[in-house]
Amino acid sequence: MDLSESASYLRHHLKLAGREEPLFADDAVARLHRVSNGLPRALNNAATAALIAAASDNKDLVDDACAKKAGRRANPGLIVLMDAARGPPWS
Repeated sequence: MDLSESASYLRHHLKLAGREEPLFADDAVARLHRVSNGLPRALNNAATAALIAAASDNKDLVDDACAKKAGRRANPGLIVLMDAARGPPWS
């Protein structure tokens, strides 16, 4: 998936769960998309980890800091192709 599809995917699943208002900040969605390489299962895992990070920090919105924490924890076996100039997606 591309970034816009990942954002739509997250919104759709949140809507299925009964959430109408945004739960993920735009920069968090972008980081989760990078961490997951746009793969649905990896995106689910990263989003879940980001939600847990937000809850542990008592935040109402998943921000980039939460997504960054999630990137360090989610999908440890996932091979992430990195751009040498940018480094890993969780940095």
